[in-house]
Amino acid sequence: MGNLTQDMTRLCGEITDLRGSRLAFMQGLARQNRESKHQTAGMMAGFRKAHANMATRMRMEQTKFVSDMAADVGHLLTGFRKAHSEMAANTKRDNVKFVTGIAGEVSGLLHGFHHSRATMAKTSKAERNGFIIDLKKSVKGLRADVAADLAGVREAWKGMSSPSRKSRDEADRRARMAAEQRARAAELRAREEAERAARAQAGQTSGEGAASNV
Repeated sequence: MGNLTQDMTRLCGEITDLRGSRLAFMQGLARQNRESKHQTAGMMAGFRKAHANMATRMRMEQTKFVSDMAADVGHLLTGFRKAHSEMAANTKRDNVKFVTGIAGEVSGLLHGFHHSRATMAKTSKAERNGFIIDLKKSVKGLRADVAADLAGVREAWKGMSSPSRKSRDEADRRARMAAEQRARAAELRAREEAERAARAQAGQTSGEGAASNV
């Protein structure tokens, strides 16, 4: 057999071997492709299942979270309303107690003012009455003294001579005028003292009335 025949025979064998290798390679690629598709499909199915499970679990957790939050908020609102009601009741009770106490204190003060005013009015009235009685006694005594002086003057002038009668009458008239002036002056002083005491009492009474109104 010549060299050419050997070369051709070897070439044909190599071509046949290459075809077999290529066929085996293509079959392997097809098998790997099928396996990859199967694995990819399984992986996608796992992803979808995991995603569905995650979504379901998340919805459940969100629902539970919202439910728990609503319950907590409800408890807080209930506590707030209860605390507000208790605070309102305590505040109302304290306000009533405070107003009652203030009313009692004001009533006591007014009672004390009225009692003091009545007592002072009685005391002042008694003092004024005593002052007027004493003043009347003093004026009466002063008038008696003046009358006695005038009687003494008249008795003293009786023994004088008739030519001096005119001088005696003039002196008697002057003595009477002086005595009357002293009596009027005493009455005027007594009246001024009584008016001054009345004004002082009226001013004190008006001051107490203003304090009572306050």
